[in-house]
Amino acid sequence: MKVDLLLYIPEGETPILIQGAVVRWSGAHGIGIEFQSLASPHQERLEGTIRRLEATAGHS
Repeated sequence: MKVDLLLYIPEGETPILIQGAVVRWSGAHGIGIEFQSLASPHQERLEGTIRRLEATAGHS
């Protein structure tokens, strides 16, 4: 199944748009989604968000 997603991040005003993501698995504990492509500005924002989350997780 393909889905379009809007990811709302705390420090962002505009959500990150992910179009045509593919659901790879689903179960009682969540879902796995493959992002096949992102528009450049959305990809840059998502990568920055992931970097910040990784840095935060490393300091827990």
